[in-house]
Amino acid sequence: MQTLDNTLAKTHLLRDNNHRGKLIYIMMWMLIPLTLLGILSDYQEYRLISKAMDGAFISTAEAAANDNRQMIVGLLMLGFNVALIVSFIQWFRRAYYNAHALQIPFLSYNEGRAAGSWFIPFANLYQPYKIATEIWDGFHYALEKWIPGHLTPGRAFIVIWWLLFIVTNFIGNLVSRFYIGSDTIGELHTASLFNMYSGIIGITAIIAVLYYIRKMRHLEKQLQQAASEQANHPLPWVAE
Repeated sequence: MQTLDNTLAKTHLLRDNNHRGKLIYIMMWMLIPLTLLGILSDYQEYRLISKAMDGAFISTAEAAANDNRQMIVGLLMLGFNVALIVSFIQWFRRAYYNAHALQIPFLSYNEGRAAGSWFIPFANLYQPYKIATEIWDGFHYALEKWIPGHLTPGRAFIVIWWLLFIVTNFIGNLVSRFYIGSDTIGELHTASLFNMYSGIIGITAIIAVLYYIRKMRHLEKQLQQAASEQANHPLPWVAE
């Protein structure tokens, strides 16, 4: 193995990301049953609207129960997703910080962009994906320098995750517009149907990002192990 560059050993600290990675991994798994709950609630609404469109009588109590259920599930998912987004961005930003600390030569943005790029219109369609691939390639680049014969595997799964993420968000925005602008029961019927589709695609996106997180956590452990074997300049990982 090659020893670390003196500059890296003296001036940079790689920050431990294990706790954040474990937290976001658990939260992503929790999101799957929560999303299934949302799909089930949307299906109940879809059936109720279908009955009304077929001419069946829908009581005020049934309509109120549907609205209350949808509101409770919606608020639950909103609160959880806010916490999830914050936790994911914290983990993602630290991973990109560590890529910078490793002095990876092909990084396109500063560390802060790993957080900010998610909120910049149009840039959020590409930059987070670009950063995700740079973290993946960067960590493997470091391991290739330290471990003879280490090869960087393909990252098609990141492309799949990002495409699913884009499609899910597009459908979600479309559904929101349907709900807000719907004037007829037919439009509400369509919105409920698309909401279910969004949830189903969203689950596949969750599975893809879970795979990315699991692989990245394994890579970080490999980096820690490789660094600990550098006799002259052990990599200075620090606690959270």
